[in-house]
Amino acid sequence: MAPPATRPCAHCGLPTDAATEPPFCCTGCEAVYHLLHNEGLDAFYRRLEEGEGHPAPVSAIAEVAPLGMEEVEVVREGGHATAAVAVEGITCAACVWLLERGVGRLPGVTRFAVSFATHRAHIEWEPTTCDLAAIDARVRALGYALRPVRAAAGGRAEKGALARLGVAAFCAMNVMLLSVGLYAGYFQGMTPAVKRSLHLLNWGLATPVLFYSGLPFWRGAWRGLRGRALTMDLLVVLGAGLAYGHSVAVALTGAGETYFDSVVMIVALLLTGRYLEHRARARASAATDRLASLLPATARVWREGGWVGLPLATVATGDRLQVRPGERIGADGRVAAGVTEVDESMLTGESRPVARAEGGRVTAGTLNLAAPIEVVVEATGGATRLAAITRLLERAQSERPPATRIADRVASWFVAVVVGVAVASYLYWRGHGRPDPLLPAITCLIVACPCALGLATPVAVVAATAAAARRGILFKGGSALEALGRVRQVLIDKTGTLTRGDLRLTEAVATADFTDASAALAAAAPLAAMSRHPAARPLAVGDRGATGTTVAEVAGYGVVGEVNGRRWRLGRPAWALVPPPTREEAAVVDRWQSDGATVVALGDGDGHRALFRLADTVRDGAAEAIAALAAARIEATMVTGDAPATAAAIAGRLSLPHWAAGLSPEAKLARVAAAREAGPVAMVGDGINDAPALAAADVGIALARGLDVAVEAADVLLLGEDLGALAEAVAMARASRRVIRENYALAVVYNLITLPLAAAGLMLPLFAATAMAASSLTVTLNSLRLLRRQPANGSRG
Repeated sequence: MAPPATRPCAHCGLPTDAATEPPFCCTGCEAVYHLLHNEGLDAFYRRLEEGEGHPAPVSAIAEVAPLGMEEVEVVREGGHATAAVAVEGITCAACVWLLERGVGRLPGVTRFAVSFATHRAHIEWEPTTCDLAAIDARVRALGYALRPVRAAAGGRAEKGALARLGVAAFCAMNVMLLSVGLYAGYFQGMTPAVKRSLHLLNWGLATPVLFYSGLPFWRGAWRGLRGRALTMDLLVVLGAGLAYGHSVAVALTGAGETYFDSVVMIVALLLTGRYLEHRARARASAATDRLASLLPATARVWREGGWVGLPLATVATGDRLQVRPGERIGADGRVAAGVTEVDESMLTGESRPVARAEGGRVTAGTLNLAAPIEVVVEATGGATRLAAITRLLERAQSERPPATRIADRVASWFVAVVVGVAVASYLYWRGHGRPDPLLPAITCLIVACPCALGLATPVAVVAATAAAARRGILFKGGSALEALGRVRQVLIDKTGTLTRGDLRLTEAVATADFTDASAALAAAAPLAAMSRHPAARPLAVGDRGATGTTVAEVAGYGVVGEVNGRRWRLGRPAWALVPPPTREEAAVVDRWQSDGATVVALGDGDGHRALFRLADTVRDGAAEAIAALAAARIEATMVTGDAPATAAAIAGRLSLPHWAAGLSPEAKLARVAAAREAGPVAMVGDGINDAPALAAADVGIALARGLDVAVEAADVLLLGEDLGALAEAVAMARASRRVIRENYALAVVYNLITLPLAAAGLMLPLFAATAMAASSLTVTLNSLRLLRRQPANGSRG
């Protein structure tokens, strides 16, 4: 019996005896075949029919660098699973669209959101229907790759982008030098041998620029075509590719003019803007990585009758930890022994330490201040509240919309129109017997190549950010400029933002036993100097000639000790004052606390008594910034984790009508989400508890002196201590947005004039390249006006 006839697999081309129609060698190839057709990517197979080869069988693809599942942290809750991963291969917003459409349709995937700003994806799926391996396979089928966040090769990608830019810049400088000679010869004459030599040298220099430096444009154009999307990359490839092909033909035949200079300048200029965007994305994606540094590397765990130092990763639920003063807590849990105070400002925004006794909850990453405690672990790793904040930050970043640039909005129709005009010009002149019908078509693509469009935003961004940097404002990218220019509402954190974030002595009251308040402060200073409590720092001043002996910290109450033979208590009024506070003293305490102040008392039990009022002070320029925002018709709202009394006191001092107190990081994030429904929103903060809200807002603004996580999550940094820079940042953003719109208008008018001339054959490619350079220069000069802009004084932008 003859063996069954074999036929090539419809996907990979390997021989198969399958009787199905079309035939497949395996179920994997069949699945990918139907995937490509369902996603509208069947042009892939037309390329195969043209003899361009076959893909590897799916069994081989599965062996090539799959996602490292064991390195991805998957959180499962409520029948759903979530994970954050890095995506390799993204070059433009079209890539984000293709990925979200292609993967989001996979059965079981409830959410696949990709952030163009960070190149990270937030995935949610139903484990009973699909798994992360299936999602990874779909992503690789679309031409991209998933990687664990910490394994993403951000540094390598940045080095590659810099290398491509370096090659393009070096070759472009040399090509332009050689082209000077060609330009001169065009008008003054040149021997054929010299002209041919210059052409060949330019050919050699332009080749690596187009095919190595310009490789991202080729890849982006191909991915856009596969996804049925016309992108700016396609126009770059068409214009540079045809100009290169024509120039090669001229270099070989010696008849005509070459345009290698246009090729290298197009690639070099656009790569510059793309590299700057890459740097901004790398800084943004580092924000979540900084959260891990809040946890200690090791923990003291009770093992077999003693405390043993172990890696934090080995700690499990039910373990007993010992945490000393000045150390961070490694896991969520409850205090099993000891009384202390914990700094939770990183999570709650509350500026005061919180007392924790037996049974009290403590959170991973918070700082133990006063005394040793023992903690029974209730949650570790991805189940802690710190990990939840990390996931909130990642989700918020993935939900940030791509930068809304006008070039992206008009790219599809612009590319289609330019290509249509070029093709029509070629067909017209070919039908009318022109000897070089391709020349007008190449001229159309060269003159319309998006140099002016490509420079409209980057040059304005460079000028605006340079001017802003001189005034203590750091924008991380052009998207921040555009977003801040559209903002109509600003949410501002209190502690560390509107205020300085540290307590200061503002008032003191002493009994007659003290000669004056300064004498009471001198008595309190030695005790305060021996305390770890943040409220003691403002009092640790004055006469240091006194010495404190037998000083002891009483967790949750204060400090007790002897100074010059007299025993003192410094701390909470009800504890430090013996006998208890008088009616007059109680009235002072109530009045100060109603204003949101912290009250510290000093007493010796023998008539010497004093009260100290400590309060967070308003930051310089805060009132002016609020007034300037109001003048610009921007509504400002204070959001804080502090108590309502404290928030009301600060809002009153700043004449701020809108405020909200007692907000957790989740509540701040919800506030941002609700505010965004009414229009673009900015968030201003400086702490870890602000990081998710900073990332979720249209633009996040942080003080550079704040915690690293907030700094990394923000789009704009205020480098100085004066909050007046906030109003200047808004004014600069509005000015740059106006200039960008003007630049796009100039670019459009330029194309409306030059495209008809090129299509009519009234313009040579040489003059097209000159016109293109002139349009770029016009846009650049218009953008440089931002460098001469005068600082705003609360004026409307």
